[in-house]
Amino acid sequence: VLKKIDTIALLPTGGGKSVCYQVPAMIFSGKTIVISPLIALMQDQVDNLFSRGIIAKTLNPNLPYKEINAFLDNFLFGGLRMLYISPE
Repeated sequence: VLKKIDTIALLPTGGGKSVCYQVPAMIFSGKTIVISPLIALMQDQVDNLFSRGIIAKTLNPNLPYKEINAFLDNFLFGGLRMLYISPE
């Protein structure tokens, strides 16, 4: 990841996956999309990033359509740099 090569990483729970994408996302300019099936974990990570001043949002099937559109617009055209989404 730090060599800017597309990367897929499969690690066990507690294996440090979040460090693999959060650190490069803060080092490099641009946008980061994180895909995770664990909605509660995504929200916990977004809350943790927010407490550190990092703008991130999570999209999941429980959100209203208008809120999803606003997040996507902010990701494409605004200051939102990290977007967590579920594969559902």
